[in-house]
Amino acid sequence: MSFGQGNINNDVQVLFIFALGILGVLTGLYGFRVVLNSSVINGIVRHFLLCITLSATTINACHLCWGMPRALWSESVNIPLIDNIFGFIAFGLISVILISKILLGINRFTAIIFEGKFYEIMEKHKNFQYSILIGYSILMSAPMVFPGFRVIWVTDGVNAFFLENSPHSDLYLNISQPFAGYATIMICLFLDTITFILIYRRMKIFKLKSLHQQRANLKKQYFLLTQMMFSNGAVVVSTVGILVILTFTANDMATFICYTAMWQASCVMEGLFCIVFLRDRSHSSRVLKIRGAPTITTG
Repeated sequence: MSFGQGNINNDVQVLFIFALGILGVLTGLYGFRVVLNSSVINGIVRHFLLCITLSATTINACHLCWGMPRALWSESVNIPLIDNIFGFIAFGLISVILISKILLGINRFTAIIFEGKFYEIMEKHKNFQYSILIGYSILMSAPMVFPGFRVIWVTDGVNAFFLENSPHSDLYLNISQPFAGYATIMICLFLDTITFILIYRRMKIFKLKSLHQQRANLKKQYFLLTQMMFSNGAVVVSTVGILVILTFTANDMATFICYTAMWQASCVMEGLFCIVFLRDRSHSSRVLKIRGAPTITTG
């Protein structure tokens, strides 16, 4: 089907996929550049944020490069192998984002609670953290290479990536995405909230003691934690929104909003929050690099 013909819902869905896809790729690429050059972060924390930003950008690129053509020309553009490849990438990167968020939260929590003393240990064993990231992502994504668990683009009234129908596909989907997502939200909110409170209290102490350099260094962590909390907050809002929409509405457009539009929008937010909170605001901040001071680290 070509644009402008047939069901108007499909045309609206195509416009959403296109607009969010373009926005997601542009903000994601710029956010990736910001994270790459930001003086607020370094070390393994930068690497985790790069994983999150690049993964979110790629998910929107998958929707834009394959989902939109499939939605426009569902019959003529239907190559199962390409369907599975784009679907595997999009669904697999969800696991990369989730585990990166957890590892990022753990790094910030330990850096603040141990006043930088744990930073060198975390950096020394960064290969172990990378292995956790890669191992978890492979474990969660591996079933998608087998029949019955492969990801396809659905065009039956709702344009979305989804798993093939099989006796256990719903169980696998729930474990790898909703349940894993809920666990990630709870862990990250717990770690980030405690870390945020500790940073706030320590900044007040530094201000009273006129420790301006330490307070300036700690303020970098404040920006990073704010970005992390906004990012996790966006996930909470989208999750609650999906539950509300699916509970009270059951039409195709509502389902599309839950499974495609809100997913794309969440990925847009990942790049946007990096731009807002991690972008260097002056030449002096770009020059200053903190590499593991004893009282505070930006790791």
